[in-house]
Amino acid sequence: MRLFINKYFIIFLITLPLSCTGQNNQYGLTDGQYQLYMEGRRKARREPKEAVVLLDSLLKMKPDFCHALAPLGWSLYTIKNFNEAKRTYKKILICDPVIPISYLQLSRIYREYNEFDSAEFILLKWLNYEDEFPLGDVKTFYTNLGEITRAKNQHHKSIEYLTEAIARCTDDEDYKYCGDLFYLRADSYAIIDETEKAWEDVLTHEQLKPEDGKTLVLKGEILQKMEKFSESTAILEEYLENPTNLGENWVHFMIGYNYNRLKEFEKSCFHLNEAVRLGYEHELLDVMLKGCSN
Repeated sequence: MRLFINKYFIIFLITLPLSCTGQNNQYGLTDGQYQLYMEGRRKARREPKEAVVLLDSLLKMKPDFCHALAPLGWSLYTIKNFNEAKRTYKKILICDPVIPISYLQLSRIYREYNEFDSAEFILLKWLNYEDEFPLGDVKTFYTNLGEITRAKNQHHKSIEYLTEAIARCTDDEDYKYCGDLFYLRADSYAIIDETEKAWEDVLTHEQLKPEDGKTLVLKGEILQKMEKFSESTAILEEYLENPTNLGENWVHFMIGYNYNRLKEFEKSCFHLNEAVRLGYEHELLDVMLKGCSN
């Protein structure tokens, strides 16, 4: 989501004051105040600490100057002063309740503190304005909602949000991005044991993003849930030939589990012991290892 937020940051900071650039009187600023604003806005992306000092100084003189809040909020967020950033974005909502960046950034701040209910609520408030914005913007909000509810283990609700996001995928380039949405929805379907739907989604993800190695792990997991242990093992072993970042220890555990169910205990024990060596811990792993000789 970082690129999306940067896009809105640029749009909000650059286009908002275009009608007033070089016309201080429309802002009601003195020349000195205007220079503070322009310098603070310029530094917001690359020198956020300096930007905070400049924009704070301006807002002490002009506390109702809403244009300064956007670069200030971004700067505070960048330096991880989340409490002040939160207050700043709430002030922006009072100035203009439609600007998407404020809702997205507030939601991200709430997520930093694991306040997922608040993160979901603030995005739902913006969706009251969804008819005023392009499908792509609304899609991003539903994507965030899907991620938030997944973090809350509310997978039925997450599937609803992700389905809304997928419905707004409209062209080939868009669908490349939407491959990730199919992956997330497939994972949620798998967690709630709707394996057929999970399988359909993971195949769609694979078609849209064939280079994505993590697809193999999810396919292996879904096949395991379908009790297709041989097929699951083949896919997971393929993943181990070129692992990415999904945890080789967990993959070894799943392969060991598959071989255990296939009653190929020597192979099972090899992979279970690999899982232990790589730091994986699970009660079921301990149970299966009792049947393995050291």
